[in-house]
Amino acid sequence: IARRKLDLDVNTIVRALNNLDLKILTTDTIDILQHFIPTESETKAFASYLSDGKSIINLSNEDRFLYGLSKIERLAQKLNVVSFMANFNDINQNLAPQLKAIIAASTTLKNSSRFKKLLEIVLAFGNYMNSSKRGPAYGFKLASLEI
Repeated sequence: IARRKLDLDVNTIVRALNNLDLKILTTDTIDILQHFIPTESETKAFASYLSDGKSIINLSNEDRFLYGLSKIERLAQKLNVVSFMANFNDINQNLAPQLKAIIAASTTLKNSSRFKKLLEIVLAFGNYMNSSKRGPAYGFKLASLEI
């Protein structure tokens, strides 16, 4: 049933994957193709079938399609990359507000005199607790809060 929803031949899929063509490889197409990734046993079965001297023409359309997919190197990885590309804008839109909140919090902490005072107290307390013959621990910078 899923194969009928996919109105593409293997050569078109190969070209689209190699060109990262998101017009042909829509998210629905990618999802369907990810369910068609041939297993190792299917790939071995095709190799055995061909080594017996049988022709691909004798296979059903679905099996020929699956055989064609089995010949695509790193198919699963390519589909994962194209899927990420196709979904990137949605992922970015979902993460943007969270990233803005983190940047705002970081900027607020960096510019906060009260936070700096708190860190001075923590440092002084830490120096007191860690003081020994080696001497006190010296400060640190807030550069890690910059984005």
